[in-house]
Amino acid sequence: YRIATNACLDELKGRKQRPMPFDVVPPATDPNAPPVPASPEATWLEPCPEGWMNGVSRDPGAAYEVKESVALAFVAAIQCLSAQQRAVLLLRDVLGMPADEAAEALGMSVSAANSTLHRARTALRERVGGDESTVVVNATSEENEELLGRYLRAWESLDLTAFVALLHDDIVASMPPSPTWLKGKGTVAAFAEVRPFTILRAKTHHIVRAPGANGQPALVFYVEGRLHALHVVRFRDGRVAEFHHFCDPRSFEAFGIPPTA
Repeated sequence: YRIATNACLDELKGRKQRPMPFDVVPPATDPNAPPVPASPEATWLEPCPEGWMNGVSRDPGAAYEVKESVALAFVAAIQCLSAQQRAVLLLRDVLGMPADEAAEALGMSVSAANSTLHRARTALRERVGGDESTVVVNATSEENEELLGRYLRAWESLDLTAFVALLHDDIVASMPPSPTWLKGKGTVAAFAEVRPFTILRAKTHHIVRAPGANGQPALVFYVEGRLHALHVVRFRDGRVAEFHHFCDPRSFEAFGIPPTA
């Protein structure tokens, strides 16, 4: 763990953060405008296949399940932490490592490691929301097969009314690698009507279930028979709280998704 941790810390020294667009730029104010082109300077978070987590062991002392620790909202949130804060949080709360072992892996005293962990937990709660017991719940997706089926059918049939009815009032939607993101049911509904729903009506499209991504449900969008996007969804309170429409081909590679429908 000490060797792997130090290698990761060295790697992070020369690497920019990999956030989601909503952590960097303000939401779009004109839902009728097309998404802003991708910027060569921006390197966004990419989805990770749920299969990567198979067989990962965790200690009973871990505060978070492996599935919770890879949720997009959680991974985006820890980008606000320093490299050392991130490392001690992962070692202690995700892997369940005791304080003395985590301190040894980081080459610091136990008191310094505990102080770093406290600051990391505080920053994470402020970013994700909730108290110690709900911070991860606020970052993960509810499992709701019935809702996912309705959501898929709304997109497949381009039923805007059904789609809007499934949205949470404070929904967040992003479209990496574009930095454009949207917030609020009204804004997302207006954008969907003017952009994707109108565009897709003029094209053949097919939408299927994808392997889970970051412990969340995902869909694959094919347009004119070609792979167009990996669509990762988060449910909360029986509604769609977030969707992230990954259009960068690099986001597809790890999933082994067929390039054609």
